[in-house]
Amino acid sequence: MIELVAGRASARIDPSCGGRVADLVVGATSLLVTGDRRDDPLEWGLYPMVPFAGRLRHGELPWRGRVYRLPLGRPPHAIHGTVFDAVWHVVAESSSSCTLSTELVDPWPFAGRVEHEIVLGEDRLALRLTVRADVDMPVQIGWHPWFRKPTQVSLPFRSMYRRDDTGIADRVATPVDSIPWGDVDDCFTDRRFGLDENLRIDIDGIAVGLRSSCEQWVVYDQPTHATCVEPQSGPPNVLAVDPDIVSAGASTTETFSIVWPV
Repeated sequence: MIELVAGRASARIDPSCGGRVADLVVGATSLLVTGDRRDDPLEWGLYPMVPFAGRLRHGELPWRGRVYRLPLGRPPHAIHGTVFDAVWHVVAESSSSCTLSTELVDPWPFAGRVEHEIVLGEDRLALRLTVRADVDMPVQIGWHPWFRKPTQVSLPFRSMYRRDDTGIADRVATPVDSIPWGDVDDCFTDRRFGLDENLRIDIDGIAVGLRSSCEQWVVYDQPTHATCVEPQSGPPNVLAVDPDIVSAGASTTETFSIVWPV
């Protein structure tokens, strides 16, 4: 476990379980649901979702005339990528930052590498994910933070991809006036207004702002102990429909920051 410290903030990073942020503490308040390798790796901490985020319908990845099949992490669908429980290697480490990496290997059918840069400051945790492709491949990037149940939430999205009867978000953005709390596992977006700058949750009196280069956000509020607000570079199942493609020898990067007052 890697321990990072900056001012009154601290973070624990677990390279052995998905290169995740295992805990994030501001003052005396832990912001994340914690766990360890004995727990379901999908349900704690803050982990990278690579090379796809959210659900992939029936685990089927169509690519250049062939359909690849990925493990069904949450049947009937594949979910949250292939590296959330992988061992990541430490590339660099200091008292307040680290960089981890892992190879893209089976069951992902395309060779490449992922880097997760984690920087803890006095007022924020800044994350950067980079996927480097050895061959042409479809790629989607995201993070899955399990925030302890907030006391207040301000997520002023105006558009939402509604779920179909199998739990996959469709590609038709419909207007929403407010989030239907209590049964939320949906993808929200509003590219026109850049509303990610106003995303905020309050945990035990700490106002936490969320920022990302990603334009889609999945909000999962069904658990009684946690709320997940997940930035993604595309909506669920996008790899099967309209993927971003990273060419051999190229890379793609997204960022995510969690900000708090000092």
